[in-house]
Amino acid sequence: SAQGVQVRNIRFQPKSGVTAAFIGNSEDILFEYVDVLGGGSGISVEGSSNVFLRNFSVVGAMTNGVDLTDSYNTRVEYGTIWSNGAAQIALSMKSNELVVVNHCIMGSFGLRKPIYRMAVGSNNLVANFNNLYLGNGALAALATEKGFLREYNSLGRWSVVSGQDSHSLSHLPQFANAGAGDVHLKSSAGRFDPAIGGYVTEDSANE
Repeated sequence: SAQGVQVRNIRFQPKSGVTAAFIGNSEDILFEYVDVLGGGSGISVEGSSNVFLRNFSVVGAMTNGVDLTDSYNTRVEYGTIWSNGAAQIALSMKSNELVVVNHCIMGSFGLRKPIYRMAVGSNNLVANFNNLYLGNGALAALATEKGFLREYNSLGRWSVVSGQDSHSLSHLPQFANAGAGDVHLKSSAGRFDPAIGGYVTEDSANE
């Protein structure tokens, strides 16, 4: 349990089967500039309120990238949640527990592996202005509705039926090296490199 904690500028590389970061029974928590590479699961939030995940990445976890359970007013913004083994974001929430997902790059790979995995009653998602990339039979969402699993196999279908992600995209981003956890975007127009304190250009073509 914690209150008013801010975690910044840290990278987790947990062992297989280990959750990188667990936020439980806490309030007013900020995770910013936090990167997770590998491990059992990425960031787990349970029984908490006013948790903000911003400018972060979770790449290559064995199970869920971000796991949200019974938490109120959780905001997931400006994140990269990519190629995690189960869902990119798993929600198990009550009807009055708001989750906002905005300006995130998310990619799911493998048959029926969803971007969003929504347990029964988790109809409190507000998501928009994201990029949802689906590879190798992945799903935009897998939701439990009236006792049955409902699959949303495209961003378009997910948006039309749920009303979510109506201004989101589904494009393959040009990461520098996602397999190594380097998910900064390539740009032939130039990007700011904090290591040198200036702008550099890169080949943004497919490799």
